Amino acid sequence: MGQKTAAEAALTTVLLILASKVVKSAALENVPDFVALCNVVNVYNQRETIETPTQLLTGNEIISDLSRLNLSTATDSWYNNKDGEYSKANEDADGTKLKKWKDDAASAVKDDEGTENKHTRLPETPQRQRANIIIKKQLKQATALIANYNKKRELAGDHISNAKKN
Repeated sequence: MGQKTAAEAALTTVLLILASKVVKSAALENVPDFVALCNVVNVYNQRETIETPTQLLTGNEIISDLSRLNLSTATDSWYNNKDGEYSKANEDADGTKLKKWKDDAASAVKDDEGTENKHTRLPETPQRQRANIIIKKQLKQATALIANYNKKRELAGDHISNAKKN
């Protein structure tokens, strides 16, 4: 019985030593956690003075350049009358929609205030057709992504305003 007690005492001692090594922490080991917690508290205390980030671009601003490039490589039929969309008598009897389309298309490929014009209308070549296919595909993908972007942009604005309230 004495040996069993000694074995238990030895086992208890070993367990205590092992437990104390696990519990002991190195000097300044929890400083990063403490700093992170302090930063969270400071941000919370300064929530009223947090500035809203610069205005996020709208989806149309993002794809504007791509739309202009698409028009610069578009077929003549698309560029001149949107593939006949406005030539139907019932759609645009007085020609105002066609005139607006032509004005918008012309301004889209016009020079930007003295900067290099990368939207210049290209001559009818096989390269223009290939470029248009690529640009049209990218514009279609971008347009699909813009809806998601606008939702996220609105959600970010909501989160910012909610953070300022709390």
